[in-house]
Amino acid sequence: MNINEGATSRGSIFSFFLLALGAALLVTFVYWPNLRASFVWDDLLDFRQVAWLSHGNDWSRYVVHGFNNWTSYFRPLVVALFTLEVRIFDVRPGPMHGVSIALHVINMVLVGVYAKILSADKTSSAQQWHIAILPMLLYGLHPLLIEPITWIGCQFDLAVTLFILLGLVLNAGLKRMWVRAPSVAFCFFLAACSKETAITFPLLMLLSDWFSPDVARCKGTAAQLRQQLRLHWVVYASVLAAGIFYLALRNMALGTLVPTHNGEGFPPFAHLQEVSFLYLRYWHMLFWPMDGMSPVHPLPIALFLGVTPSSIFNIALTLCILASGILCMLRRLYVGGLIMAVTVALLPVVHILPIGFDQSLYHERYAMLALAMACAWLPATLRSIPIPAKLQRIASLSGVIAAALWLAVGAMNVRVTIPLWSTPLNLWQWAFSQYPDSIEVEDGLIGSYIDLGYNDKAWSVINKVVADKVPCENCMLNAAFLAINENRLDHAAFYLDQIEDSPKLHDDKIMYRFYLTLRGELELLQGDAIQAEKSAREAIGIDNLDPMSQQLLAMALAKQGRLDEANDAEDVAISVTPPDGRKERRSIFENWLKRIQTSPVLK
Repeated sequence: MNINEGATSRGSIFSFFLLALGAALLVTFVYWPNLRASFVWDDLLDFRQVAWLSHGNDWSRYVVHGFNNWTSYFRPLVVALFTLEVRIFDVRPGPMHGVSIALHVINMVLVGVYAKILSADKTSSAQQWHIAILPMLLYGLHPLLIEPITWIGCQFDLAVTLFILLGLVLNAGLKRMWVRAPSVAFCFFLAACSKETAITFPLLMLLSDWFSPDVARCKGTAAQLRQQLRLHWVVYASVLAAGIFYLALRNMALGTLVPTHNGEGFPPFAHLQEVSFLYLRYWHMLFWPMDGMSPVHPLPIALFLGVTPSSIFNIALTLCILASGILCMLRRLYVGGLIMAVTVALLPVVHILPIGFDQSLYHERYAMLALAMACAWLPATLRSIPIPAKLQRIASLSGVIAAALWLAVGAMNVRVTIPLWSTPLNLWQWAFSQYPDSIEVEDGLIGSYIDLGYNDKAWSVINKVVADKVPCENCMLNAAFLAINENRLDHAAFYLDQIEDSPKLHDDKIMYRFYLTLRGELELLQGDAIQAEKSAREAIGIDNLDPMSQQLLAMALAKQGRLDEANDAEDVAISVTPPDGRKERRSIFENWLKRIQTSPVLK
């Protein structure tokens, strides 16, 4: 490289730095309102209601097993990150949202760098860094990512995407094998410790290497594969070793390698319909995510049990996309690389293995890695399209205008949607407008109304659930909680009796602990402090970091006149309560002490 070429290279890198900085500032500005958002969904349980990560050294066991009552997930890296966040930020959501935005910005820059690497043989050296701005902005402002950026619990998805992208960049960018192999393997290990979808990394790495200019294209497919293996076998062996090490740690922590979720049990053709529906749905979300956006997607399984022209078309279209992707990939056409990269990224989420994770068939956050791959492969794909010289100027101008319009629509959609994710009530009201008959949505809406003191609205939804006779254990628990707060003890007993024999209640430790706590509160208010103490201790035996059950124990002991023990239990309850809620919890106990002074003490 001569001096002029070196200066040009340094200038283009500096230009990329300025463009990346501008893109980062723009994306941060668009997501800035999220810093004022609160905890939503599982965040309330994980970070506020139970002190899994904020009390003493208890976090160390939850890092490897048991966080959020999970039995099949091994995600120690992000759980450790959560621990750091809740302790540094005193369980305040704003700074934790800031971490999510920072992770997203890093991912956006990595998408741009990876796009530059993939486009290296399609772009002059002076243009390579400039070409990265389009994929960065498409990724950074894509409405598909609103969910994982505004929901703190989705830092699992942000982290696994970050380490996969970093691993791909290092694999393609580092030349010294002794540096490259351990670096790529370490990124894979970190990705696996963030979320199980890291299983896609080896295939994405193989795909990236297949398009590497280091592999000669004049030979047959088998010869090219042998050459690729000969060039990169040290990296592949290192990644394999990292995977084996991860599996060993996972087995030690969980006692199993494979999740034990129950599948849907579909007939084969229905299962094929489901896979094709999800595959096409995720492709649709990449192009136009604003259509049908919602925090939940509880579609009925009956959708796939029949044979319709639409289902046959979906299967045929899926097979056509896959066939064309494989064919183009084997010919090293970048459009094939894009299709296969997206397909590989979607493999864990299209239900190829009939595993049911929750009540929703799909989620926007599940397509994060697929979007990153699509954006990274897009510049090389576009530049490989043959366009007549006379039309190149018009095509470029049209592309710029189309991209600018899409980005403007995307940015506006992000700004409009962020408030819907900012509070639990906004979230569940939005979901209710999309799926008014979803029991999951009704349950979330009941809890949000109760938290805000909208008791009449909560009772309205509870009465609807009861009238519909739809099983909902958590709905009944919330109803009992509300009835106890209103001193309607007969109603509380009714709702608890409805679910006391439910297998689902007893299988879910979180729900059963809540049930025992409510049962104990009811017993205490009915005058049976001794039985209330037993219920409290049983709940604490399930999880001793729940402030509600700890305070129930304190109140039951105080009612029996055992004030020293009661004060000790109350101190524990305060210690596992978030800092901004401790004054209120202490006030509840003091009011209880005043109340029982006028009541006979149980012996």
